[in-house]
Amino acid sequence: MSGVTGPATWTPGARGAGLRRRTGGGVRAMVRALLLFGLLLTGTTLLLVLLTPLVLAALGLGQFIKYELNHGLDMNSQWGRDLLGLVVGVAGCRFLLPPALLGTRRLAKLTRRLSAEWCGVPIGEAYAPPPAGTRLSRLTGRRSG
Repeated sequence: MSGVTGPATWTPGARGAGLRRRTGGGVRAMVRALLLFGLLLTGTTLLLVLLTPLVLAALGLGQFIKYELNHGLDMNSQWGRDLLGLVVGVAGCRFLLPPALLGTRRLAKLTRRLSAEWCGVPIGEAYAPPPAGTRLSRLTGRRSG
């Protein structure tokens, strides 16, 4: 004989509560998927910010060298445009790359944290701590050791 002592009882809200719980979980999963997609778009934007100054500097340098090889030091408007492209690319590398790299690092940190919380997949930190007392350690708020 089994350990059942009485008849099975049916409660009116039991089935509906399970359905609401599953529906709420599906909505939560959809919101998280959209947020992760937003992180993907943000990473793509940061990648473009990283590549644009490098490409501009390379194209400007290539055009400048090509023009100088073909025309010598004939300083006309084409020479000025090529030099301007080179200067804009190098300035972009100087002023856009550091913040974009820090943003990429922060985005990766956020993605790792959300992956661990939402998906149960912990991803270890891939960065060594910056040397103590450097500008990078102050910007990232991390200390070595």
